[in-house]
Amino acid sequence: MKENGGPAFPQNDACVNRINNLDGMSLRDYFAAQALVALIGINDEDARNTAITSHAAYCYADEMLKRRVENADKV
Repeated sequence: MKENGGPAFPQNDACVNRINNLDGMSLRDYFAAQALVALIGINDEDARNTAITSHAAYCYADEMLKRRVENADKV
């Protein structure tokens, strides 16, 4: 399984849903959702193909996670 970056919106233990043990959206999913918004805004044939567009969104997300790790010690 790919690195997901952990939770997009981490919460302290007091806020965690202990009934269902839900961590919520991963950072990878959040990045992909943000990329998807931009990709859908592109007015071309590929952007209308959901399989291509959703794959591209996760490619962007994976690249953002990679760059995030590479640049972590530079901040």
